[in-house]
Amino acid sequence: MAILQPSTNKKTKVKLMIDESLANQIDQYCKWAKFEEIEDFFTQAANYVFKKDKEWNEHIKKNK
Repeated sequence: MAILQPSTNKKTKVKLMIDESLANQIDQYCKWAKFEEIEDFFTQAANYVFKKDKEWNEHIKKNK
């Protein structure tokens, strides 16, 4: 089962450039995990990082 799952949330448009090999791997993952929109991958990957990064979470708590 895929770690990330497709979701439906309000989206904000952003533009980014990534290495072609990484883009290909992300595309393959999205097809495998049945993501309809690649945006869901980036949203969930970012949320995963924010959840797991202890230093980031400490920073957020300090700066509230």
